Amino acid sequence: MKKTMILKDIVAALPLALPQLKYVDKDWGQLDKDNPAVGFPCALIDITDVDYTDLSAGWQLASGTFTVKVANQRTNSSSAHAPSTAKNNSYTTLELCDAVHLALNGFNGLHTPSEYAPLVRRGFYKQENGLKYECYAITYKTQWKEPPAAQTKMAIGGVGVDVEFSPHTGQQ
Repeated sequence: MKKTMILKDIVAALPLALPQLKYVDKDWGQLDKDNPAVGFPCALIDITDVDYTDLSAGWQLASGTFTVKVANQRTNSSSAHAPSTAKNNSYTTLELCDAVHLALNGFNGLHTPSEYAPLVRRGFYKQENGLKYECYAITYKTQWKEPPAAQTKMAIGGVGVDVEFSPHTGQQ
């Protein structure tokens, strides 16, 4: 459905807009490892929640939150006594967050016409992770319409699946 499309669109768009990112992928916990299998700086994207509102004829309006984590290795000091080059480099991760925002705020996909509303930033926070790397998370909201489940045909792992549901018996 659209959740997968939106994730794929963001993962495809970020390296085009920000070639300085060494790794862009869906977040499956890469940064939770002792030695993260990513290149730094990186961006990891995932969907964190979706709320649904019923419309007419079984349609639903989905409102989803997508989180983009921007992480980089800590290699420079921002201390007042550090050399100016080191101090300037210590703000790279925050500058990347600003660049991610410029690329994604208002982004509504790689498809014409778009199948979801433009992304709108809703939050920004630091991810605490010890001393390994610096990481910030930016959250974006978007909306899209979902058709009735009885009318949905989807592919799982590249295989088409038809799901028929009887609203009277509740059986598939």
